[in-house]
Amino acid sequence: GEALQYLSLGPIETECRMLKKAVDGFGSNKVMMYSILCGRSNADMELLKKTYYKLYTDDLVSRMGGEVGGDMKKILMSAVQAAEEEFDPDFHTEDKAKEDAEELYKAGQGRWGTNEAKMAK
Repeated sequence: GEALQYLSLGPIETECRMLKKAVDGFGSNKVMMYSILCGRSNADMELLKKTYYKLYTDDLVSRMGGEVGGDMKKILMSAVQAAEEEFDPDFHTEDKAKEDAEELYKAGQGRWGTNEAKMAK
């Protein structure tokens, strides 16, 4: 049933439908939302938002923001805003990657408790 319906749609329309299903009803499927929204390029996210609006006349940013709270909301809102920094080989060097990894380690495993604000940055 449902899988065949998804196969009949394009990939973006399918993801929009999956997001709609993840937020409809009582509660929300945070894993589904996270897996669809995080890791997209700015262009992909803009296309997803436009398609979602075209299909459901509802703003994806507002809808996702109303479904979750806390640190998950910060992560999803950051993803949906499509403010990902584009790759720049002069800036994104191996040294910068090591520096970022060290910051993440210090904010997470390298301390008692975690610094979610640093990790979601």
